[in-house]
Parts: sequence; C-alpha cells; structure tokens
Amino acid sequence: MKIVIFTIQQYNIGIALSERGNHMIKNKEYYLERIGHTDQIVYARRSVLSEGKADGLRIINIDNGGALTCTILEGRCLDISKLSYKGINLSFLGKPGLQHSTQTSVSPGEFTRYFHGGMLYTCGLRNVGPNDTDESGKYPYHGRLGMTPAKEVSSVVNWNEKNIIIKGKVELSALFGYNLVLHRQIEIPLFGNEIIITDKVENQGFSDESIMLLYHVNFGWPMLSNQTKLEINSKKVEPRDSIAQSGIKTWNTFENPINNYQEQVFYHDPICEEDQFAHVYVINKQLGLQVDVSYDKKALPQLIEWKSMASGDYALGVEPSTSKVSGRLSEKDNNRVVKLKVGEEKTFTLKLKITSI
Repeated sequence: MKIVIFTIQQYNIGIALSERGNHMIKNKEYYLERIGHTDQIVYARRSVLSEGKADGLRIINIDNGGALTCTILEGRCLDISKLSYKGINLSFLGKPGLQHSTQTSVSPGEFTRYFHGGMLYTCGLRNVGPNDTDESGKYPYHGRLGMTPAKEVSSVVNWNEKNIIIKGKVELSALFGYNLVLHRQIEIPLFGNEIIITDKVENQGFSDESIMLLYHVNFGWPMLSNQTKLEINSKKVEPRDSIAQSGIKTWNTFENPINNYQEQVFYHDPICEEDQFAHVYVINKQLGLQVDVSYDKKALPQLIEWKSMASGDYALGVEPSTSKVSGRLSEKDNNRVVKLKVGEEKTFTLKLKITSI
C-alpha cells in the first residue's frame, strides 16, 4: 500500500495581512480578480443553531478578511460570543454554554445556570447586580437585556466603506410600565483589528425612567493565563468585599486555575487618555497580544473588574458600567443610575482593539 503524506508550509500571516490591508485601500477589484466570491475572504453569515439548549438561537458569524473572527448572537441582544484573533481565542464561554432565550429563567438563583459569558454580555437596562424587588416589580440578576432577542437586524459588508456593519434593536417593556429600546450598531473594519459598539438607549414611554447598563467583557484561556497582566491607570482600586480585600495586592495579575476559588471583584476609577476615553489593557506577552478595552467614561463612570481563577470558571471580566453591582435599589439610593426623561436618548460607546506586541 502506498502512503502519501501531505505537508503544508506555514505562510507568513503577518505579511499576508499587511498586503491585504494595503490592497484594500486601493480598490475592491483587486480581490475580484483573484477570487470567485467575496465570501471567500470576508463575510457576515447569518445562521441558526439547531441542537441542545441553543436550538433555534440565531447567530451571525463574522470574518473580516484579516485576523479577526467572531460570533454575534442575534438571538441574545446582539452580544458577542466567541472572539478570535489570528486563530487565538480571546473570550470566555461559561459552563452553561450558548442557550436560546426560551431556555432562561429570571427566577432568583437561575442566573448562573444560563450565564454563558462570551466576549460581551450586556447587562441592564433596569438592573445591574443581584435580584431586587420594589413597588414596580422584580428585577432579575443583571437584568433582562442580555437574554432578549434583537429585531430589525441587518448585517452588511460594505466594501466601499471598508467595514462590516451589524444593526438591530432590543425592546424592553411592560404593560402599564416602562418602554425602553436599545438601538445597537457594531462596526468591524475590513482587514482591521477592532470592534466598535455604539448603543443608543431611548425612553419611548410616558414617564421618566432610571436605567442601568453594564458591559460584561469576558476574557478566557488562552488569552487569560498566568502570563496575563491587566493595566489600568486607576486613581484608586477598591475591593467589593473582604474576599476581594485579600487579593488587593494582586488585582492585576492572574494565577493558574485554582479549585474552589472564590471570585474577587474590584472597583476602579481610571484616568482618561487624550481621546477622552478610559482604556483598560489586557496583555499576554507570551501570546504576543494586547486587547485595549476603551469606553466613554462620562457615560459609563464605573469600572468593575471580575477576577475568577476558579477551575472550570476561569475568567477575567472588564466591565464598564453606569453603576456598581449592588443592585437597583442600592444604586438608586446612591444616585448611580441614569435618568432618562420621556423621549430622551443616551448614547454609550465601547471599543475592543487587538494588537500584536
């Protein structure tokens, strides 16, 4: 019997991506001369998952033609599940995995059974933090936004504008109550290295509303390891509780997974850079990657760090927010909620930029 062995020579990816970028600036025709269909190198492909708890979940798989690929969850608020750069995973996916929104429950204690994490899990708009109750009703852990499907979704590859644009809106409302709409746009430059999320929250009701919004940006292995460093130019670092106090000296470094590790949460007050944005840098020199999480601090004045070194729940959360994570009633008492008048809108911007170092 004759055995044939195929070998593949590794191409210099850095040079290939650089060439793509240079040619992209010239024109689209360069590519059309070399490929049969543009999906060969760039796509925003909508599909539906078809098994297990994720059955029926609508997703959008993105390849920007360079080094960035991601999955956007159309059926979950247009959040971002998996994010990879140069084939390296950056995101954390929790043990519950992806689930259709019909598989979730807002009952107390259920959050840990459906929180999948992902690169971005958006919390709000009526609560951030633990379950709460007031005269208006019950507020589930981290709110209902992250489990709500988007509507009027579009995904467009713009060769002339050199980007991929995902748009949609998420509605949160109640009979005789609030009527809030989140309009989301996600921009991913073709052949680029960043994701720009612009959210506009609109009060379409007929009474003023107090809103809360938190961007749960979650890093996982291998981007997160004992080689990872967190850089934040903070005015101060405040532990949430005694558990976090015990790790206050090591908030910016990370261990290998530890059995039965108790999560630590820290509050930061970063100093804005010249662009008037706050920047948080997650750096792994062993992988040669850095992720810059930047955001408009005026709109998102709080920054929470979630450090979970637990085996099987190994994650780092970088979480720009309108509030701390003590729940709706406490945050209202401390005047850390955003007040939207009837017909008012407020815009929030979050950026993720990945670079080789």
